[in-house]
Amino acid sequence: MLEVVDEKTGYPTDMLELSMEIEADMGIDSIKRVEILSTMRQRVPGLPEADPAKLASMRTLAEIAEALGAPAGGAPAAAAAAAPVAAAAPAPAAAPAAGANGVDLVAEMLEVVAEKTGYPADMLELGMEIEADLGIDSIKRVEILSTMRQRVPGLPEADPAKLASMRTLAEIVEALHVNPEMGAAEPSLVTAPASISDISSLARFVVRPRVVPAPGFASALFEARTIVVLPEGGDPSAPLAAGLVERLRGAGLPARVATDLDGVRDADAVIDLRALVPETSADAWAKANFDAFSLARALAPRFGEFGGTLVFVQDTGGDLGISGSAPGREGYAGIAGLAKTAALEWPTAEVRTIDLSYLSAARTADDAAAALFTELERGGLEREVGLAADGTRVTLEGALETVPGPTVPVTEGGVFVVSGGARGVTASALIELARTAPGRCKFLILGRTALAEEDPSLASASTDAELKRALMLAARSRGEAVSPRELGSQARRILANREVRANFAALRGYGSEVEYAAVDVRSVEQVRDAVASVRTRWGRVDGLIHGAGVLADASLQDKTDEGFLRVFETKVAGLRALLDATASDDLRWLCLFSSVAARGGNPGQSDYAMANEILNKAAAAEAARRGPSCAVSSIGWGPWAGGMVTPTLAAMFEARGVGLIPLDEGCQAFVAELGAGGPSEVVIGAGLELAPGEAQGYAGLARVHRGSAPQLDDHRVRGEVVLPIAMVLEWFVQLAQVELPSAPSWVFEDFRVLRGVVVSDYDAAPTTLRVVSQSAGEGLGVELTTVDGDGGRRHGARLRAGEGRLSAVEAASLPASPWAVSEVYAPGRLFHGPAFQAITSLEGLSEQGASALLQGYATSGVQWSPRRRPLDPVALDGMLQLGLLCGLARFGEPSLPLAIERCEILRAELDATEGPYRCELRVREASNQHTRCDAALIAADGRVVIRIEGLQMFALPRAQSAAAE
Repeated sequence: MLEVVDEKTGYPTDMLELSMEIEADMGIDSIKRVEILSTMRQRVPGLPEADPAKLASMRTLAEIAEALGAPAGGAPAAAAAAAPVAAAAPAPAAAPAAGANGVDLVAEMLEVVAEKTGYPADMLELGMEIEADLGIDSIKRVEILSTMRQRVPGLPEADPAKLASMRTLAEIVEALHVNPEMGAAEPSLVTAPASISDISSLARFVVRPRVVPAPGFASALFEARTIVVLPEGGDPSAPLAAGLVERLRGAGLPARVATDLDGVRDADAVIDLRALVPETSADAWAKANFDAFSLARALAPRFGEFGGTLVFVQDTGGDLGISGSAPGREGYAGIAGLAKTAALEWPTAEVRTIDLSYLSAARTADDAAAALFTELERGGLEREVGLAADGTRVTLEGALETVPGPTVPVTEGGVFVVSGGARGVTASALIELARTAPGRCKFLILGRTALAEEDPSLASASTDAELKRALMLAARSRGEAVSPRELGSQARRILANREVRANFAALRGYGSEVEYAAVDVRSVEQVRDAVASVRTRWGRVDGLIHGAGVLADASLQDKTDEGFLRVFETKVAGLRALLDATASDDLRWLCLFSSVAARGGNPGQSDYAMANEILNKAAAAEAARRGPSCAVSSIGWGPWAGGMVTPTLAAMFEARGVGLIPLDEGCQAFVAELGAGGPSEVVIGAGLELAPGEAQGYAGLARVHRGSAPQLDDHRVRGEVVLPIAMVLEWFVQLAQVELPSAPSWVFEDFRVLRGVVVSDYDAAPTTLRVVSQSAGEGLGVELTTVDGDGGRRHGARLRAGEGRLSAVEAASLPASPWAVSEVYAPGRLFHGPAFQAITSLEGLSEQGASALLQGYATSGVQWSPRRRPLDPVALDGMLQLGLLCGLARFGEPSLPLAIERCEILRAELDATEGPYRCELRVREASNQHTRCDAALIAADGRVVIRIEGLQMFALPRAQSAAAE
């Protein structure tokens, strides 16, 4: 009994007691009681039928159990079977790993640090600061902890954000003793292969715009107690902020303007308009991105723990900068990368970016404020959305495509300026280009490593550890004290020099000419001078490759100004310096090394995601400006099997299902992309799936009242406005549009009404429901629910992608209907008013099924809310109405639908005709209290656009039937 109640109501079993009152304590109405009893009879054959009238009079679950034959005061079988388990003593909690097996964590930690850093163990102390004394970055910390877990089974995974906040080795050791709850942060990418060894090729996604209708969900800020708007340019009298606040207040929301971060400390919702400024200078870009970053950092402790709503508004042309149609504004695109990362770091918060075409379209502030308010009130679920001045609404998606043939092939003697090409992945890519290019290329390579002559005495030291020991011994022989950090810095410089020289030798070995300049790529003057020098010798510059980049991973709340600026400026200021230095050159190739973090965000890499998102949109702007004569691309790379990814980290990525790009395949992909000539933004990775819904899913706010849903005046049961199943399924289709946008059809399995929704104050305060999607687990689809303001689940279903082949129901010969259409909507039959009166012709009706013609909402003659709908809710409701009529023929009294085993909706239904439709419904199973039906909705062109299987109708108790009449 308790298990069935849990399943049908959503109440957890461990909070249920047989003595609870069915209605007063649990809110279970008489219809739900019938459904519970019906399910009990299916699971326990031989249980007696229950008189609906007697059932309605029972107050507790215990009374129902007794009526089913359990001993008075006894527990139903399911509860009795569970009792021994519940009574069993809990198992003792596992002790920390060190205590359980006697491992000396201190000794192990020092040994692993020595092994992974090369520092001699006898100079290490637990009190040393990880970064200040040892120079250990976040990647190395993850590697050290991964090795510790291999050596000491049972140690917890390490959350990189928490790990980054620890200052000393002692803190890490302490955490391993006392905090076995340190869970690992989930990667932001959904990845396919189970093992890296299974990856045989790379996935290439082209980022394109997709027009999406506004699905009608409100932002969570409509539930906020305090809403703060940061005005454009920080000006308290700015007109757009004023117009937006006026509209929010007009909707009864507590909105106000604030001009600094002190004003947002207590806000539940923040709308940041500060990036909406006309300036397009590098300084304006930097300020806008830093301001957005500072805001997110200030909100991080509270929003990360308690949730909240943060909406960033930018203007990169109203299409998220993908077309390059707003030149000079691409530098504001970094804000979208920040928002996507913040959304991953704060899973209970709503974080969005709205690209509002405002300044780029010379739009009035009032018009822009109206568009922005409409998006917040009736917009959508997308993490990022663009609003064009003509009303077009777009988001971005990755389409899996192969690389086309080169439109601008690399020719003999091509002259390239390359940042970050001396070492790492970029250097390997250049070597592949030199190997495959027809004839000698010329490379000016810009790097931060200053080449220096190496002490010949160190030649025999080939590894990092050998170098550190040799350097330490040399220092001690001179009587000098050297810290581990200094030792590490010296060793890194020597190894970097060796790598640079080896890479240059490889390039020259393929016949290329190489010049090297040690410069700060962020410096316009240094880059300009270096480029001018080789232009004098080589005569021109043909290509530009920007591969420079640095990392400073940490969660938003732990980010520093210095770290942000170093990461951000290396990419963004570096690109500006490179474009400035080559402004007079007729470039034929422009390739930017971006990151997949920009496309989907990545915990700990907010600054990196921001910088690379600007690169992506700068590529779009350059492609639009330069035309087809220049092949422009920004490649969002996934993680590579090389560079900073050690074998230990590779194993960690593999365990998480994150594929690594094989070095040779990645370099070949770079060469192919270099001359492809577009599109400007692609994402390349090993086994990547760019899932638009991310693992955490989506949540929208449905606000139901007369203004948003005037049609519900015609959906009243016993005088009360009741939320129809058709509207809930419409919401679920809206979720399906963003979760599975390319599926040929959407399948909703196990749709259930856990608790019906009565719109109690239809004419005044809205009834609000949160409509939520989240992954149900690998291979299990997407779980969809509606949740009320008290956190109670009201509806549920599971979403999967269908194949788009919907079949009709079995043909049958049905007798004529006992009622004319004019009699169907009479009292005591169907309660639906004009807006829901779908049936236009009844061609057959009996206890076995129905055949009818239905109209859609567009031809019903009643004004529905003025927006494009993702399916035809009137026709869908008409299918359910036929089930009610079959039940009426059987029961002699009304019934209500409470569950659908499977409902498949053709994606093409979004563009289907507005009716008429034909519906065929067949009763598959029936008792004296419920029926199970299958139905198909057929469009005028013969397509089956909706297929329902297992529609379960439950009879209303007689007392309520009389009231309904």
